[in-house]
Amino acid sequence: MPGEPPKNGPVHLVTVAWGQRFIDRFLTMTLPTLLAPGNIPYLAGARSVEYHVYTGPREGARLRQSPLMKSLEEIVPARIHHIDKLGAGDKYLQAVEFYIQALEAARREGAGTMMLPPDCIWADDVMRNVDARVNQGYRAIMADGLRVVGEDFMPRYLELAAPSENGARAIMPGTLIALALKYVHSYEAAVTWTSSHIHGVPFRMHWPVRGLGVLSHGFCYNPIYLAPDKFEFGEVKALDHGLVDATISDPSRVYYCKDSDELALVGIDAEGYSGANFKPTGRREKILTAASWAMRDATPENLRAAHAPVRRRQNMGDEAVWRNAERIAGRLMRTVLNCCKLLMAIKIMRDNGLTLTPAMLAYALYRGRLTWWLHFEGPFTLFAPTDQALAELGRERLNELLSPENSPELLRLFKAHFRVGAIPEAEALTLLNGHSVVKGGIEVEDALLHLVDGLLTSPSAPG
Repeated sequence: MPGEPPKNGPVHLVTVAWGQRFIDRFLTMTLPTLLAPGNIPYLAGARSVEYHVYTGPREGARLRQSPLMKSLEEIVPARIHHIDKLGAGDKYLQAVEFYIQALEAARREGAGTMMLPPDCIWADDVMRNVDARVNQGYRAIMADGLRVVGEDFMPRYLELAAPSENGARAIMPGTLIALALKYVHSYEAAVTWTSSHIHGVPFRMHWPVRGLGVLSHGFCYNPIYLAPDKFEFGEVKALDHGLVDATISDPSRVYYCKDSDELALVGIDAEGYSGANFKPTGRREKILTAASWAMRDATPENLRAAHAPVRRRQNMGDEAVWRNAERIAGRLMRTVLNCCKLLMAIKIMRDNGLTLTPAMLAYALYRGRLTWWLHFEGPFTLFAPTDQALAELGRERLNELLSPENSPELLRLFKAHFRVGAIPEAEALTLLNGHSVVKGGIEVEDALLHLVDGLLTSPSAPG
């Protein structure tokens, strides 16, 4: 493939950080763990490596005086790029701009890029494992870290990970995950399936695996490594939100780390972060909150990522226990993703002038039994009757269908207009019992939506 990064080719390590708080975190948390034997020292023995830090002038002066930076420069060349002027806008968007700048600089030199946020703690051997995946041909390597309460986590971490002579702090994956779960941030607790609350931005969900760790599914993973084969930047909101879509053409070249034994990291935050977005919730609301967020904000890569489970292990445990957790979590994530597609379909119906079908479908999701039925795999086809078709039932009958006691009947009506598999318009005509397609072949992710001028009466669906 033209432009294929060479095996064992060069890598640029990049951190963007400004402000004393983030420089403090970089020097006390991130850089010491990156200096662990299986991280930068290993990578420097396998490839040509440079470290690039984008920061303000005052912060740059402080970094140059740090003994840790001197330890880093004994292993790899390190360059500090001054950010002379920052805008008044969102700091995360501005940080993304500098990471993009670093990606473009690495591409000119035929190098891949590892993006290393300044407020993470990395387990030892992360870079050894990333290097192995790069040599397998992956252009993007994706992972995310559990968020912890810094003021509680850091004292214990500093006890467990004693510094070496050059200031490096090595911690093994299982130890790091166990410590993170002990001091887990309230955000992570709120997006746990067993929690009585949910966060308004539920871009990942956790399922506890008793005594062993947690299993996670997430929409948003950070690209730890990127070797772009395109640069088509549109609206990139964050490293985990649009950057892979803008830089990688082939989804099969994107690797999602499935086990913290391969790549473990934690992110540091204060306890009060985003606390205003927590709200009490039941299990149906958890599913629909996640589905609504995905409908509004998820990128194509985010939706692919949600299928990949991540084992965050504090202990190895029985493989059968982990597989059972994956089965349960996978069923619920399929429900979330199918709800997301139905919410998209509701919007499309309304955009096309329908009112009754989207209202009944929304009721079935939020008040009826439909949500719990949507755990099947694969694409589907949905037939949406026009308002005129549904009006033939009469107002009294429609009101009956929208009452709690008739929820099973509403679900049967939905099943009559649903088929597993993506059925194109020409083939769908044979299923309509003489009715016509008003507008067909509307894509909703991998599903298809057909607007039809009559009601169907022959259910054919799973469950």
